[in-house]
Amino acid sequence: MKQFFSVLLVLCCILALSGCAHVESDYPAAIMVEGEIYLLSVTALPGEIDESAIIGYTTSYTDTFPKKDGQTNFNRELHLPYARVEGGIAILYDHEWHLCTPYVPKDAETVTFAGRTFEKSELSEETLEWLSWYQSLSEEEQRAVSSIPHELYELNGYPDAEDAEAYATE
Repeated sequence: MKQFFSVLLVLCCILALSGCAHVESDYPAAIMVEGEIYLLSVTALPGEIDESAIIGYTTSYTDTFPKKDGQTNFNRELHLPYARVEGGIAILYDHEWHLCTPYVPKDAETVTFAGRTFEKSELSEETLEWLSWYQSLSEEEQRAVSSIPHELYELNGYPDAEDAEAYATE
């Protein structure tokens, strides 16, 4: 009987702990600044942001998508500073500055790459997936990307590569 209660107690503990498992949110980590939604990058920005560049502080938390300026859905801590930087907004989160890039809804008709805007209907599903991944990277990570989809290469007007004979140097 004692063994039965021990097994029952262990099972109850296992069930209780499994109920505490982390549940993914339906919303990506985001902040609203000046009426625009920005998505949080998991990669920290190198270096520091000058204090004079700070344009605001977080003011509230939501369990959904932010609807008010200064509102986040990834940290309940308030008064986190944020600043405008190249590529979006930087926020001091978990003792590091993180880039937040502008949110583009999936149902938007256009997408931007390398300063050019393209109709989504012109692009393949694979290219749209690649662009979504690329735009989630920090600016430094984007510069480290060594190739782009052939479709974007052509649409950006880059010249075709040609096979050429290699010359030996003496």
